[in-house]
Amino acid sequence: MSKTTKSLLGSALTLGLCAGAFLKATPTIAQEAPKAGAKSVVVPIQGMSCGACVANVKRTLKSVEGVKEVEVSLEKKQARIQFDSAKVNGEGLAAAIQKAGYKPGTPTTEAK
Repeated sequence: MSKTTKSLLGSALTLGLCAGAFLKATPTIAQEAPKAGAKSVVVPIQGMSCGACVANVKRTLKSVEGVKEVEVSLEKKQARIQFDSAKVNGEGLAAAIQKAGYKPGTPTTEAK
């Protein structure tokens, strides 16, 4: 194989790999569309006193199957959780918070 052929082949492979990475990283509309079972709740949490508490609650909730997104506020003493209701419910989320060592309040549906 000549030097020019090797160079062209290498360039083609590089372009193919870069294009493949771009295609994989680009979200499609179907991936971004909300699913029918998607819900969002706010759960009051007692016992959080620092950033480590926030991180602990967030990590615990993210590990629950069906949880899609979690925001935990130390200032508001609450967690906003988006989840798949076919996989987990508000009581399951509250149980996870309790297992992490904090006292969850009653989950409330978030107004849209």
